[in-house]
Amino acid sequence: MILRSNYYPPCPNPDLALGMNGHTDSGGLTILFEDQVGGLQARKGDLWYDLKPIKNAFIVNIADQLEILSNGKYKSIEHRVLVQPDQTRLSIVAFCNPSRDAVIGPLPELIDEQNPPLYKSTLYQEHITNVYTKYLDGKHSQKLQIN
Repeated sequence: MILRSNYYPPCPNPDLALGMNGHTDSGGLTILFEDQVGGLQARKGDLWYDLKPIKNAFIVNIADQLEILSNGKYKSIEHRVLVQPDQTRLSIVAFCNPSRDAVIGPLPELIDEQNPPLYKSTLYQEHITNVYTKYLDGKHSQKLQIN
């Protein structure tokens, strides 16, 4: 598990900046606790939707590893953060990730003739190296899809 705190200071020109580009999280689950300022958005299709903060609530995101393990039955959520013109945004995030030497791929129990593997297997370390050096933006699990 990795814990991270995020600080997004006010931005006088929020239309010219993003707090965090659109992306999916590379681990299994992400647990987020945020203040009441707002700014978190989730993508569905080509549209971005505001996620209104709920006081004292946690947001739980399915991340890439659950999408890959479930062979696409569960989908990782693409999300981003917008900065605010006159308010500071704070959040605390817990990333629940596999070990770096774990092999990630669809669970064998979910694979058969009617349900072929949709993702190739790889070491988690290789996956996160690619995420942070090649394709930080966007939906990371798509990079492991079998064409």
